[in-house]
Amino acid sequence: MPSVSVKQVGMMMLGLGVALAGLGACASDDLPSADSNGTGIHLPSDAIAEDDGGGVTGTKLDVLAGGTMNAEDGGNQDGCRKVDVIIAVDNSGSMSEEHDALQGPVFDSLPETLLSINGGIDDFHLAVIDACPKPAFFHDTGAHGFCGFSTGKDYMSSESPALADEYACVTSFSHHGHQGQADICIDEGPFKDDDEQPGLTAAEAVSGPAIIGPNAGFLRSDAILFVVAITDEDEELADVASTQEIFDRLVAAKGGNVEQVVYLGIAGGSDCEGPYGSAIDATQSQALAGLFEEVGQGLFWDLCMGELEAAFQTAIEGSVDPACEHFVPQG
Repeated sequence: MPSVSVKQVGMMMLGLGVALAGLGACASDDLPSADSNGTGIHLPSDAIAEDDGGGVTGTKLDVLAGGTMNAEDGGNQDGCRKVDVIIAVDNSGSMSEEHDALQGPVFDSLPETLLSINGGIDDFHLAVIDACPKPAFFHDTGAHGFCGFSTGKDYMSSESPALADEYACVTSFSHHGHQGQADICIDEGPFKDDDEQPGLTAAEAVSGPAIIGPNAGFLRSDAILFVVAITDEDEELADVASTQEIFDRLVAAKGGNVEQVVYLGIAGGSDCEGPYGSAIDATQSQALAGLFEEVGQGLFWDLCMGELEAAFQTAIEGSVDPACEHFVPQG
């Protein structure tokens, strides 16, 4: 066996030390190391998601999976896949032209426009009710009798094979709209025009006894709520103190998240004789829609301009679609 000098041993140990140091550098640059996320493993710094205050909130999946999952902090890239629509309409005798428009040009494009939201949603619920909140139960009965929705509920679904017939039935408005039950608005004295409250009626329909009773199943936690309120008079504050209260009730129905509610108010922007007949300057309707407009979640459409189909189209493209795109489900 050849002899090895002390000098040679020293040189060998020095080389081994350099090699180990190089390995250590590689490990620290490329491999997970000790615990910083409570798992026993340190992740590379660019794999840790930080909150606004700099605290660790989670792991960025796009880093760990080589960019294939691309999850963003707190976001939902798919947006909403469902929309729940309420059309609340004044059912007074002066509204016949608006009712005709709802049955004709509005519905001609409405289902297709709704289903095209966010590049194509899965489905929508559609409920119709008049402007009397007593009771605030969605209508399933029209002037010609019971409509028999395929859902077995008091609202319709885009998946119904007879949606056009169901909608035509229920928009032939009756004052006995839910299971033949009569509206009990008083419409006299201090309650004069209490059947002119489309915004409040929609709010009542998705809260309290109505939403856990006859309207149960309509409102979904993974859907945008789109409310359309139409009158040729004004939102009468017969049962509430202010439009703010109606706003608050609608937002509360979606867990307090106004970004999950879109409101389209259609009423007179002035006293006028328009394409659908006369309308008054609906200051309360304007104010209610304005509360949603202020936060980018609504639109007021002047009934004096006519073109109800354009009102729906503008609100869906300008407000519902963006809300759906940025939607994060409740829970």
